[in-house]
Amino acid sequence: MRSAVAILFLIETCLYAIASLTHAGFILEGHEHRQAMIAEAVISAVLLLGLISLGLERSWSRTAAIFAQSFALLGTLVGAFTIAVGVGLRGDKQGETQRQSG
Repeated sequence: MRSAVAILFLIETCLYAIASLTHAGFILEGHEHRQAMIAEAVISAVLLLGLISLGLERSWSRTAAIFAQSFALLGTLVGAFTIAVGVGLRGDKQGETQRQSG
């Protein structure tokens, strides 16, 4: 069971790292977003620490892994909320154009 959880942590960590690199412009151009890049990098780092704690198999490893997953979920929900209310980058970049002209 612990190895399956560790594999899921590894996959999740890699996905957040790829998302961060995408928002940095390293993987896809035109999808740069500095705030998203930073948030995803922090989430990826916290998940990596959770993965490392699982590998240590200490008494606090499960607590650290649950904290890492909770942090990732909270960060994802905050990001989704900011997109929903229009704070984040929109696909048409209209918000950026309005900020520059206004």
